[in-house]
Amino acid sequence: MKPVLITLLAASVAGCVTGSSVDFDKIERTQDFFPATFEMPVTLRLANVAIEADAKMTVDGTTRTIKIVKDGVPIEEEVYVVTTDQVAVKSMGTGETFDPPLPLIKFPMSVGDAFDWEGKIVFAGHELAGKAKAVTSRDTPDLATGPRETLKVAVQLEISDGSPKPAIRKLDYWFAEGVGPIRRDYGNQVRTPR
Repeated sequence: MKPVLITLLAASVAGCVTGSSVDFDKIERTQDFFPATFEMPVTLRLANVAIEADAKMTVDGTTRTIKIVKDGVPIEEEVYVVTTDQVAVKSMGTGETFDPPLPLIKFPMSVGDAFDWEGKIVFAGHELAGKAKAVTSRDTPDLATGPRETLKVAVQLEISDGSPKPAIRKLDYWFAEGVGPIRRDYGNQVRTPR
């Protein structure tokens, strides 16, 4: 009797773990990976220079703009579009604008899903054709504020600038549920909480 009971218990526990893991990796519309309020002290790394600043967000309809401000002076901004269907980046702190906005999260989705994008990248008045693939995963970055479980979105951007091979750029975003885009990395420009 005891071996049967142990086997049934083990199967029951294994089923619970698998079920919670599946639920854990699903992202539904009810989960808020980009709340309407976002404000935190941040470190902005530009190449080898670290600037201690503050991130403050304004909301205008579906547009959410995060401004990085140092002593009341805006340094740069990131613009996102947040709807019931997706979170997308419209423009980066480096000045590039995506038309249409590049999707980072779609609702509903499973962690591990990937999204393709094709459109125009506008920079300094020039329009370039672009393609991108955004791949989602779970990540727990060790931030200055401590480790935080996040949804990471790794974007590989291909920019057709007229050369034989498209230019490749990597962009990374980390979204914490209930907080928003807690960290982002454009290669030589990183915003992270402090």
